Amino acid sequence: MKGGIFLICSDAKLSACWSRWILDWIDRSGSDLERAIFLCDSAELARESLALPVLEGDPPGLVIIDRNAAGGTPDLAKMVSDCIPETWVLEILSDSDVIGAQDGRIALRHSARRDEWDSMLHHCLHESPSPQWSRSGE
Repeated sequence: MKGGIFLICSDAKLSACWSRWILDWIDRSGSDLERAIFLCDSAELARESLALPVLEGDPPGLVIIDRNAAGGTPDLAKMVSDCIPETWVLEILSDSDVIGAQDGRIALRHSARRDEWDSMLHHCLHESPSPQWSRSGE
C-alpha cells in the first residue's frame, strides 16, 4: 500500500481509538505500511485534504469514513471510491444503517470489535492490492 491513511470522524474519542487499533495492527502485522494517519473532523476538511495527494499522484491507501462525521452523507464513500478507485474506502456505519448486498461496500459498524477491525485491515492491506482486485464482494 502506498500513501497514508485518512480517517474522517468528528468524534475525537473514536478517532483516537480507531487510530490506535490501526497502528497496533500495522505493528503486529510486521508490514512496512506507512504509519501516517491523517485525521479529518469533517467531510469538508477531508475533501480539501485529499485533493493534494491525489493531484500529486500519491493517493491514500485507505480512507475511513465515519458516516456520522460532520457533513458526511451516505454518498461520500461512493464519491471517494469513484474518484480514487485504487484506494480502499471503508465506511463506518451506525448499527441502524442498512447496507445493500449489491453495492459492494466495505463497511464496519460503530460497534465493531477490535478483531473485526483486524480482519478488515488484513483483507484490505495484505490480501488484495487494491479494491479493484478484491474478492470481498463475492
